[in-house]
Amino acid sequence: MIECHKADTLYADIQAFKNSGVATEDGLNYARVVAPYLYDPTLKGALKLLALSYGFGIKTCAAGVSAPTHLVFYASRAKKRRDYDFIIDSIRLNLGERASYAEARDAVSPLQWLRTLRNLRRGLQMARGLSASFSRRWVVGSLIARMKSIAPRLLASLPSGHHTLVTFCDAHAIENLVTQAERTRGSLTITNQHGQYRVLDATNMSADAEAYANFISDRMIAWGEATVGEFQKMGYSRDRLSIVGWIRPQSVLRLERGRKNAFGVMLNGQNGKESNRALLSAASVIAEALDLAYVVRLHPWTALSEYRDAVDSRCQKLIHASLEEYAGLVDFSLAHMSGAVVELLNQGQAVYLLDDGRLADVFRRPGLAWGSGLAISEAVIQDRQSPDLLLRRIDELARWYNDDSEQLERLARVLRS
Repeated sequence: MIECHKADTLYADIQAFKNSGVATEDGLNYARVVAPYLYDPTLKGALKLLALSYGFGIKTCAAGVSAPTHLVFYASRAKKRRDYDFIIDSIRLNLGERASYAEARDAVSPLQWLRTLRNLRRGLQMARGLSASFSRRWVVGSLIARMKSIAPRLLASLPSGHHTLVTFCDAHAIENLVTQAERTRGSLTITNQHGQYRVLDATNMSADAEAYANFISDRMIAWGEATVGEFQKMGYSRDRLSIVGWIRPQSVLRLERGRKNAFGVMLNGQNGKESNRALLSAASVIAEALDLAYVVRLHPWTALSEYRDAVDSRCQKLIHASLEEYAGLVDFSLAHMSGAVVELLNQGQAVYLLDDGRLADVFRRPGLAWGSGLAISEAVIQDRQSPDLLLRRIDELARWYNDDSEQLERLARVLRS
């Protein structure tokens, strides 16, 4: 993880790189394509990117239909995220026989080193638009060279005849490349929200900022007013965002109300390491004030050992668990910035966010965020005394983040407009 102020400087440099146009060729801005990779300036990060650049090509598979109106393109199947897959599979189901389909994924290629070397000179020329050391620009130039070698074969493999492209997330590298290419051909482009987007600043900057900074599609299928407001802050027209709600498996039952005498702490990924420590300190205060135990749910990519030294004797366990499994263990949750907050609100569970000074504005909602563990303890006590008011507040917050009423009808209108 890099410090937030360094990430903020990186963010500014990356946006300047994209806006300079130095890395643009044949209508494709390769600075935008590689931007999501550029937030790790460490030696380990550089070695990973070089391995990607010289060892991995791209593998595609496609399924065309007769007289297609849409092409659905997906490049995240290899992540093995069922929530991601559900979004794209639902889009395909909604479009039916109107849509061709294509997937792409990184694949080991014994010849990629040669293909990258053939494009390296031009890649290094393009990388000069990034404010960085020579060694850093070499890594970026290698990334661009790889993408330049991939682009012709990838684009040629896509089904044709459609007038609309739908992607999972046009901020991601390969999907950004395809979206740019389709826009140059005159296709209408649509992408999907897949997490709770929030505008970041110097206190909480990370690669997540590319979710809005690298948004290039004509339209986005968005969750709710919360996201629309964040994109408007960045200068995007409201007309480019269509509220459909979170495309996800629908929960049939809300969470059981039986008292479990424990609350949960949902940690961020390692980009939020400082806030994670603050959350665990607040958890100790809340547990003591309310005489409760607590459970800590870690990000899937965080080792359990990472935070064992930060919990006290009231912590029952640190776990990697599905949200459903976790939610069944606790009466309420302490959290920071996560799409899981929206999920719990939708399930009717109380969530209290710690505003440690790094919380994005979209999460600083009345009745959702407090400045200390003690303030949260007092809020929990008040909510226990007025459960009807709590449920009303949860429902209002849930709708603001995720308005999924009449979702199928609204999704059909967006896709076919």
